[in-house]
Amino acid sequence: PAMCADDEVLNLPNMQGGFVGIWSGDGVANNTFNPTGQIGIITLDFIPDPGQCAVMNSTTIDVNETPFATLDMSNFNPCNSSAQGSTIDISSLIVDGDMSGTWSDTDASGANTSDLSMVDFDGVTPGSYTFTYTTNSAVAPCSEQSYEIEVVVEDCMCPSTATSPPSDLCNVDGIFD
Repeated sequence: PAMCADDEVLNLPNMQGGFVGIWSGDGVANNTFNPTGQIGIITLDFIPDPGQCAVMNSTTIDVNETPFATLDMSNFNPCNSSAQGSTIDISSLIVDGDMSGTWSDTDASGANTSDLSMVDFDGVTPGSYTFTYTTNSAVAPCSEQSYEIEVVVEDCMCPSTATSPPSDLCNVDGIFD
């Protein structure tokens, strides 16, 4: 059988072919198999209790690595105007693990995602948007893993609210309007 490295502990039956015994091998304790940290073909031995006319028997379990990716979860705040910087390199956010996965614009932000090295938020309504990265390396029975990042698009096209200070005034001057 095949398992994933992050599967639950597998209970091994203490009876095989009518004979009572115990299991041994990498990842085995108290007739249970824990796949965590066990990658590849793992041999498990069934050792019949003494006094039975039986011999040790072996089986194998194929433990597949669970796909993973490590993403740079920094804050991303692109502008919604190309003049103020509206692009981010979303492909560079994967810093470890499966780099062959796919990105999706979960919230349909309207960003131009045709080039993942320059996802462009020009003209996108300001707000918070979720992008999802899904791995592409799972071996059955393992499942692909998904990771979300949040991108906060800022309105950088707001008019300036800066004011100029008035010139020096004297209390003998007239009314200031």
